[in-house]
Amino acid sequence: MPATFNQQGQTVSGPQYNGEVINIGTAASKADLIAQLDIIRGHVGEAANSGQLDRSKQKLVDEHIGDALTEARKPSPDKTAIGSKLELATSALKGVVAVAGLYEALKKAAEVAGRLL
Repeated sequence: MPATFNQQGQTVSGPQYNGEVINIGTAASKADLIAQLDIIRGHVGEAANSGQLDRSKQKLVDEHIGDALTEARKPSPDKTAIGSKLELATSALKGVVAVAGLYEALKKAAEVAGRLL
């Protein structure tokens, strides 16, 4: 499904991160979830490198995603802990228009983690 944006009066530069492109909702297994979280983590770094995301926010989000990944990789992961870490990462991105797609992808990842783990 193509994304539609009304960006009147906005200047948009650099890559835009659309939640439906990241496709976290299609994760059907723990391995899929981990792979998608790794992709999101990489996009967060790219957003910081391109100046779309403040480095301090990037470090905070990276730390929370990293903690969620560490927990997800355990034989019996705590889905509540993963959800909490992803919610913290999501909160750190709230209001940053340039990375709204990453914000949405992290929200969806928290839902998927609760369903899969």
